Parts: sequence; C-alpha cells; structure tokens
Amino acid sequence: MSVDTTVKRLRYRPKVRLLTLASLDGRTKAKRTIKQRINAYRVRYGGQLTAEQAAAAERAAVLAALLEHQQVRMLRGEDIGLQGLSWFTVSLRHAERDLEKLIERKPKRARWPSWMGRKPRELYDDVEENTDEADEADEAAATETP
Repeated sequence: MSVDTTVKRLRYRPKVRLLTLASLDGRTKAKRTIKQRINAYRVRYGGQLTAEQAAAAERAAVLAALLEHQQVRMLRGEDIGLQGLSWFTVSLRHAERDLEKLIERKPKRARWPSWMGRKPRELYDDVEENTDEADEADEAAATETP
C-alpha cells in the first residue's frame, strides 16, 4: 500500500483586497499628513467638497506626501532617480490643477425653451439675469411667430 504524498494545488486564488486611505492606521505619520493636506485643500477652496472634488483632493494630498517622502530620501543622500522625483512633481501639479478646475466648474443652468413661451419669474428669482445672445435670439423668435 502506497501513501500519496503529492501536494495538491489550490483551485482558487486568494481574494485580492483593495487598500484605501481608510484602511491605513490613523496613528501613522503618512495618514496624518494626508488628512492635514486634504483639510488644507478643503479650507483653501471654501469648505464642503463634493465627492468628485474630495477624491481629487485626496489624490493631490497623496501625491504631495509621496513627493515629500522622495525629497527627504534624496536629501538624506539615498540614490533615487531624478526622473521619479520629477514625475511626482509634475503629477502633483496636474492633480492640483484638476482640483482647481473641479472647484471652478459650476453646473450649467438649464435654459427655458422658446417653444414654451414666457418664462415664469419665480423659477429664476435667485439666478442673476442672463444676457446671452442666445436668450435674446430665443425671445426674438418667440415674438416673430404668428
């Protein structure tokens, strides 16, 4: 009688878990630095951020922390490539520019279609007057119909 000593391979692979900033321990210096940077972006751009803006602020904060880490390593005398350092610098600039674009972008106001006739005033009380040429053209087209 022989004993089977072969090792059987597993048919499945272990589950891959995505890491997020929330999964980092809050006591680490990296997590505290990133939280401080996110709060600095929040204060700089006026308080409450939308989900999209918060994600962009988080990305910029992570890149800033990584850039700072690379700079400190370089100042210590470790051999790091300047290409990596310049990549972090450029990426941080792009992330901050994207965040500023998201903050500046305002939702477009829906225009009242000319075929519906006169605009009701109560809908536009809180919106400043629109002086678009397109609005003037819509009004002109509405008055020309027989």
